Amino acid sequence: MDLKQKKRLLNLFLAVVCIAVIACLFSGNKILCIAGLGLCIVYGVVHSTIWRCPHCGGSLGRGKPGQCPECGKKIEY
Repeated sequence: MDLKQKKRLLNLFLAVVCIAVIACLFSGNKILCIAGLGLCIVYGVVHSTIWRCPHCGGSLGRGKPGQCPECGKKIEY
């Protein structure tokens, strides 16, 4: 999976998390709130696991950097 596909997957997952949190706020359902919180935690773990530099494996942080903050090599999307 290349970085472009990983970013799409992360954005889709973030959209699902946002929908769950908004649904929780409007419904007041405790189970939905727990699920939304769980999805937030899972998103953080998934993001930190797959959003890595293809050259050195260092974290790319947030956003879409032009170069790796760890090794300085150019990132191709």
